[in-house]
Amino acid sequence: TLVGILNLLSKYSPEELEKIFLRKDRADGTPFPITFGDWVKFGEFITGISGGCIDKNGILEMEEGIFRKRLFVPEIAYNRITYFKGRMCASPGGGCTVKEWSANGDGSYTITPDLTDADGLSQFVDDILTTYFVTKNAEGKLQGFEEMKFRVTSAD
Repeated sequence: TLVGILNLLSKYSPEELEKIFLRKDRADGTPFPITFGDWVKFGEFITGISGGCIDKNGILEMEEGIFRKRLFVPEIAYNRITYFKGRMCASPGGGCTVKEWSANGDGSYTITPDLTDADGLSQFVDDILTTYFVTKNAEGKLQGFEEMKFRVTSAD
């Protein structure tokens, strides 16, 4: 209850309370980790329009980011053009991510792309494609990236 909270707080001096609670009316900080609820918002957050947020899954939406040293990611997609290993791979369909693949037993492979509802398959028979994929070591940790070129023999 409110009375109980006020009773508890009355046992501390204002100086002691400043050591316990973070201020919201001026700059303050703590050397300890802070856990937030399902998301953190910055400014007046409106998705796709203003402000920014980080949700409980670590998904970030903001206007821009500045990294002073480097950024490590397996893929960066910008306006449906995908960049890997310092090379630009332009595709009218925005490229595709492989959902699964299987060997056909004759040296060829069947690749199933991971397409969203908004994506259409933009690869056609006899297209020559370049792909970059993540390699992992025996422990399953990221080892690096590899490049492969292949010809599309069928697409549906």
